This record gives sequence, structure tokens and C-alpha cells, in this order.
Amino acid sequence: MTPVPANVLVVDDDLDTCVVTSMLLSREGYRVTYATSVREALDLAFDGTFDVILLDNWMPEMSGVEVCRELRSHEVKIPIIFQSAAAYSTDKEEAESAGAQDYLVKPVDHQDLLTALRTATNL
Repeated sequence: MTPVPANVLVVDDDLDTCVVTSMLLSREGYRVTYATSVREALDLAFDGTFDVILLDNWMPEMSGVEVCRELRSHEVKIPIIFQSAAAYSTDKEEAESAGAQDYLVKPVDHQDLLTALRTATNL
């Protein structure tokens, strides 16, 4: 029996990052949707059926940590993996405190991303 591909929501204000991440993950069998704004991301996360969210920390409207807190305050249980250039240990600690499952620093190694996704989705 072939496993059902996971649905991934990629959230990053940089369109190129969204497109490249989507292409890489699609080749691995993931179904990918991306959002380049916080509002769009929140609407999709609340209304969609995603198995995992890949979230940038530095976005213009609000930080990824704030997005994570907003989702968790509405009982959204989707695993959240940060992929961000914010590389300080305090960035990672804040994300985990807000409810993130993992924190990857950009540029993200493709294999590290796949491992984090498999762990988060139990595939």
C-alpha cells in the first residue's frame, strides 16, 4: 500500500522560496500549497486540511512566532516547522515555546527538511 502524500502549507513572504520549496517537495510526493502573506496563511490554515506547515519567522505583517501563537490559540494542532534565516537560539526557543515542532535555519538542507517533514507527519 502506497502512503498518502502529506499536504504541506509553505508560508513565506518570499515568492521564490515558496516556489522552490514547492517544487522540491512536489518531486518527493508531497502536495504543496503556499501563501506569501500572513492573512492568506491563516485563512488556509484555518480552512484547509494540512498535515504540516512550513513557516518563515521574518514576515512583514507579523512574525512566524506570532502566527504560530495565533494558530495554537485557535486550537489548530497541525505540526509547524519553521524554516527561517533567524538563526539565534532565542529565535528557536521562542518558536518552540509558541508551539512549533521543529526549527530549521535557512538555507535549509533538503535532506534535513525531508527528515523534519517525515517526523512531523509520521511518514
